[in-house]
Order: sequence, then C-alpha cells, then structure tokens
Amino acid sequence: MQELRDKLRVLHAALCEASEVRFAEAAAAALEMPDLGLAAYLRSSELWGSQGSLCDRAFQSCDANLRKRGTKAIIALGKQQLAWGRRDGIEMLHERTGTWTNALTDWLREGVI
Repeated sequence: MQELRDKLRVLHAALCEASEVRFAEAAAAALEMPDLGLAAYLRSSELWGSQGSLCDRAFQSCDANLRKRGTKAIIALGKQQLAWGRRDGIEMLHERTGTWTNALTDWLREGVI
C-alpha cells in the first residue's frame, strides 16, 4: 500500500503546482485516510471516471512541462494500481483504470500531451 501512497503523493504535488485545487484536496484527503479509505479513492470515478474526472480534466490549463509531469504521475499511479489489482481483500481498480492508463501512455508517446 505504501507504493500506492507514494505514487499518489507525486500526483498530489503536481496537482498543487498546477493549482488543481479540487483534485489536490481530494488526493490530500485520501492520503490521510487509512488503507480502506485510500482504496476507495483510488478506485473512484472522481479519479478514473469519464467526464469531469481527474483523468479527464486535470492539467488542461497549465504549461506543457507540468501537463506532461502530471500525466506521467497519473500513469505511474495507474500502473501501480494495475500491478496491485486485488490484494489482501482490497480492490484497487476502477473499471476505467486500465483504459485511462493506456490512453494517457499512448497520448504521451504520440505527442498529444
């Protein structure tokens, strides 16, 4: 679980730097929660959902370097969650975690982001 917290801390820092207040506050609150609360955030639609989610909206109004850094932080968190899957009875995946992780990876590689 510590690896997931570490990845979320990196994402939180990028969100703060990008002045993504709503998303940064949600990430900060999740980091303060016990493992089950953190897991609930990590599999939430607020993070991995469609329109209006962090993956859909964050880092759109910042410079290209910060956008890339933030996107890399989302990808790293997604990959860590995919590697974790379900462990110790704790489910870490939203149905779109893999889809977003793959799409953002592709967009970064293709120069879209």
